Amino acid sequence: MNQPSTNLGETYAAYQTWKTQPLTGPPTVSVVIPAYNEAERIVPTIGAIAAYMSTLAMPWELIVADDGSTDETVALLQGLEMTNLRVLIAERNGGKGSAVRRGMQAARGEYVLFADADAGVIGAAHAGWRGAFDGVLEATVDAMEALGARRDEISAVVGPTISQRNYEVGQDFLERFMDEDPDHGRFFTHGTREGKYRFDLPSFVLWRLRGAGVGSATWIRACTYAEPDRFFSFRRTTHLGEPDYGRLISAITL
Repeated sequence: MNQPSTNLGETYAAYQTWKTQPLTGPPTVSVVIPAYNEAERIVPTIGAIAAYMSTLAMPWELIVADDGSTDETVALLQGLEMTNLRVLIAERNGGKGSAVRRGMQAARGEYVLFADADAGVIGAAHAGWRGAFDGVLEATVDAMEALGARRDEISAVVGPTISQRNYEVGQDFLERFMDEDPDHGRFFTHGTREGKYRFDLPSFVLWRLRGAGVGSATWIRACTYAEPDRFFSFRRTTHLGEPDYGRLISAITL
């Protein structure tokens, strides 16, 4: 994930491009906002998100999942005329969970972030090794802060993921991390074979979150590989030679 630009001219140009020109490929990030009767807040919320996302050199889309609003929310959204803003309209109110689900199903990005249009701010990030390595966690905290959150009051929880005991990687993987920062060696131990190592993804994610300044960061200590009765696992399925694997989803709500 790219670092935010501090050049106001570049940021404004990026915003104008995002607003007026359709994406030429899949977005890297999808921002989803569930909304119900948010006429007073929805435009400032979108402005704050667009201002921050425009500092990042990456393609992104904005999805507002309206939940049957009876005020001017939809009319205001349609009046914005933003090329990469999609408004999902519901005929009746189905609850925030329904709106979030529709937004997630419509999202095309590799990473999906959620924002609440009212006073609360929550976020979700897919942080496998690549996302965590590239900075998706820090970008999520930055986006939440741009929406009004205080990073020292953010509580982060790492959900089910593969544990170090079951995450064996090769020499190239290790070198990628060590080239970035020799201190990354703390997250690796020797594997069962020569040239193999075990990577501690949960600890790496927690380290990045704490480095980003969140108030607290914990892992629920649930390993997707080791608990087949509870979780699907692509790696486990591959090792067992099974034809397919299931899908996992994590959700957060206020």
